[in-house]
Amino acid sequence: MASDRQHVDPENLTLTAQEVMRITGFSENFTYQALLDGRIPGRVQCGRRVLVSRRAFEQWLNGEAADEGGRDGA
Repeated sequence: MASDRQHVDPENLTLTAQEVMRITGFSENFTYQALLDGRIPGRVQCGRRVLVSRRAFEQWLNGEAADEGGRDGA
């Protein structure tokens, strides 16, 4: 029985900062600053490399609230 992990392509889960720039048309400086301060959600820091959660980014683009993974209990 094959593991589901073998079928998950990490490239489909994240975007690079350069891909975010291409999609949005934002400048490099604006994109990195917006990722750092949370204006663009989903930043994943891997050492010096900045990746972006595709799911959080697409929700943000669609004007949806990003899934923070937690609940307020309300």
